Amino acid sequence: LLPAGWLLWLFPCCFLLHEADECFGLLGRGGGLPEWALRNRRMLTARHPRLGPLFARLGRISRGWFAAIALEEAFLVVAATLYAALSCDLRPWLALFAAFLLHLLLHGLQALVVGCMFPGMVSAVVALPAGALIWGVAVARSGLSVGEVFCWSIGGALFAGFNLAVMHRLADMQRQTEGRGAAIVPVREVLPDENSRGGSICASAP
Repeated sequence: LLPAGWLLWLFPCCFLLHEADECFGLLGRGGGLPEWALRNRRMLTARHPRLGPLFARLGRISRGWFAAIALEEAFLVVAATLYAALSCDLRPWLALFAAFLLHLLLHGLQALVVGCMFPGMVSAVVALPAGALIWGVAVARSGLSVGEVFCWSIGGALFAGFNLAVMHRLADMQRQTEGRGAAIVPVREVLPDENSRGGSICASAP
């Protein structure tokens, strides 16, 4: 038997709750992950010098781009859930859910590494056990073999990692484009006064 429809939609609910926590922080306080990384970059880099570039890269992501990445991922989660509800094929849903659970588990490991709480951690503590229970019930009712579940879970994790890398790359490209545009000093053409004699056209910065 396949899980009831409401059970399938608990995955998008957990996902959106966690993404909101990552983007804005618990109850909207203190900003999201990029703001947190930016505020604490010196402390984080001092504790873990090898991870300094990672913290710096995270801190450079704007809230708009961070939210856009979360929105794109949410679209994939909702699409997989809708497909599962309409087709009774749980494989893509289970794959993305497994990737999400791995993401939550990594949050726990990250908290141990940095030695402090950060945006997304509170929702991860709540969503990880609840999500694992939901995922386990869905697996039990899916009729899939252990091998199928394992392969789809690995595939979901690889796909999610690739998708996240592409979105972060796009964010980096956008930031670099904006940086090059800001570095160009606008040039204003100054025309000679029509009453002056023998004036020349020159460029001057405003």
